[in-house]
Amino acid sequence: MKDFIFEKCLLRNVRQITPKMNKGKKDIFVKNYERGLYADHGIDFVPTEEYRITEDQLIFRGIHLQYHKPQKKIISVIAGEAYITVVNLDKKSSQLGQYETFLLKGQDPKLIYVPEWFGVATISLKNNTTISVVSDGLYYEKYSGGIRYDDTTLKIRWPVQDFCISEKDKKLISFEEYMCL
Repeated sequence: MKDFIFEKCLLRNVRQITPKMNKGKKDIFVKNYERGLYADHGIDFVPTEEYRITEDQLIFRGIHLQYHKPQKKIISVIAGEAYITVVNLDKKSSQLGQYETFLLKGQDPKLIYVPEWFGVATISLKNNTTISVVSDGLYYEKYSGGIRYDDTTLKIRWPVQDFCISEKDKKLISFEEYMCL
């Protein structure tokens, strides 16, 4: 059985995690979370809720976060493929506004640990892509928001261009407006 691997990323406190895995002849056992082991790697995370999103190819979601009571998240792709973009929106951080993109595939289970005050965007690359999000902290719709995908300050270079954007995401605020909250 392969043990967990915790990889540091360009953004401080973000981690790419290879879960504990055992591939048998007819099955695969995957263990995504073990509280003590995460704590040993500097990740204080207690799951509070989980949700899954299944979407068609080239659906864009994000850059989402909660403006108050921010959540920590563990994100994985269960089926299909998706780009996950993590944006540092911590106003106290020297890396404010910096981002990092990850390619996650259902057949190659990896996890992304996203600390609080980081925004997350996803772009599905295949039909029926299923993304799992486990949160430390509850979701509050009244605090939910995010930054526009085409923000001129962040200048994020998305790995694909022809994605579909929801009406909700088109109405998100600019980075400049976020800084005034």
